[in-house]
Amino acid sequence: MRKITCLILALALTLLCGCGGKSGGDDAQGSGSTQQTEEFVITPMASGLELVPYSCADFSMSIPQDWTVEAAASNAGMFHALRAYDPTCSVNQILYVLKTEPLFVDDFLRDSFSYYDRIYASCPVMPEESVAGYFTVLPQHLAALAASESFYSDLHFPQYENFTVMETFDATGSLGGTAGVLRVEFTQDGIEAEGMCSAELVPFPIPGLGGYYMAYSTTIISAEKGMFQNWEDILTRSLGSLDYSSSYTSSAMAQSDAAVQQSQQLSQSANEMQDAIMSSWESRNTSQDIISQKQSDATMGFERVMDTETGKIYQTDNGFTDWYDGERYTAITDAQYTEAVVGRFSWK
Repeated sequence: MRKITCLILALALTLLCGCGGKSGGDDAQGSGSTQQTEEFVITPMASGLELVPYSCADFSMSIPQDWTVEAAASNAGMFHALRAYDPTCSVNQILYVLKTEPLFVDDFLRDSFSYYDRIYASCPVMPEESVAGYFTVLPQHLAALAASESFYSDLHFPQYENFTVMETFDATGSLGGTAGVLRVEFTQDGIEAEGMCSAELVPFPIPGLGGYYMAYSTTIISAEKGMFQNWEDILTRSLGSLDYSSSYTSSAMAQSDAAVQQSQQLSQSANEMQDAIMSSWESRNTSQDIISQKQSDATMGFERVMDTETGKIYQTDNGFTDWYDGERYTAITDAQYTEAVVGRFSWK
């Protein structure tokens, strides 16, 4: 009898262990850190990531953990540039260029410059004198500069194509030029991407030749297409944290023109671009975002719910709200499809 009792207890324990292993969140565990919420295991997504400090002799900033930072050498002065990006998905990135020139608006001036230095022959001509026209040719322009300037040797500028402007937003420049913010889509390294771009174009007149443009505070923040709204907050916060050292600022300002010397410090230019991008993003047309996000969920087999205790949005397997009878999670409204998804859990 004692043996039978022991056998029954052993079987009962085995059944309990087997059933206990099938919790709603087991399938959601990934390589990243997780957290237990109610009975589900939450895997953080981009908007749930933390920023970590990064610093070098020329600047400091906060970046997403495990990202790579490349920058121009210390002698770049006002032409300093940096790129922070996700090595596992190169379109998740921040590009910031203090100043770049010359930006030609016609073949005549470019050919005139090329007569004295053949490096200018590879510089593109802007299709139109606008911020959109500038970003259309930016990859070719930066490639030409990188080939001629040794201080860019450790920096791999993004080379994108199929550049499409989805929305245009007005912005106020600090140098009296033409400033703007663009919501864009493009393809880079074979990956479809979306994001925000901003810059200020300042004309440089040349008597008898017309002149060219200089671009200040060129900024690109982007992510994989369909995921940018999850990355926007962390990317803009990272951009806004950029802080050039006092020694680098002094050196760069000594090389700059009078207009720049009278403007704000270099780091404040990044803050201005952060504010402009955030403001533009908040005022964007969200109707298409809602449609595309809902279509994406339907295609991938997901639905979104809100944690009523925190107000945060999560993604989970489709059908969750059909059986879930708790009070913590509730189906989101259409308007909430424009909000970032902070994590994902699985119940199947």
